[in-house]
Amino acid sequence: MFILEGAPAFLMGIVTYFYLTERPENAEWLTIEQKKWLISALREERESKKNVKNLSTLKAMSDPKVLFLSFIYFVYQTGSLGVGYWMPQIIKGFSKTVTNTQIGLIAMIPYIVATIGMIYWSRRSDVKGERRMHSAIPLLVAGIGLIGAGITKNPYLSIALISISLTGMYSFKSPFWPCLHCF
Repeated sequence: MFILEGAPAFLMGIVTYFYLTERPENAEWLTIEQKKWLISALREERESKKNVKNLSTLKAMSDPKVLFLSFIYFVYQTGSLGVGYWMPQIIKGFSKTVTNTQIGLIAMIPYIVATIGMIYWSRRSDVKGERRMHSAIPLLVAGIGLIGAGITKNPYLSIALISISLTGMYSFKSPFWPCLHCF
């Protein structure tokens, strides 16, 4: 399994080593217009970095904004990993006769729902041009879903609430990263 999963990355790493160049000027696959655009974009990026102040690691880590955003991401990560690690045990607790294959198939449902919800929510965030509430609302929904899943004993309702919770957690990510300047 490790060889099957690692082989594409290994092979593409070799291809990339020989295909990619150090500078846009040397990239044979780019047109002249693309090279000019890329060179000017890189130049603009270098110029914009001159006005950026540099902080020491300690100052950056103790910045209130960094601590606030770290706390938000910690909350997300706790819920996400909690569901990921414990969902098989939760599903196994539904019935004594469920097999490992059935547990895996049932566990796919929330992730499929979450993927669809994440795509919808990130597109909605892009269309609206709004990031802050598109980051906050999914985490609120995820928290409510986790609380509900912990309270209910009905397996169908539990999977539905876990699906809602994972949808909230997945939907949080795409608007959160571009919104770092929003907070």
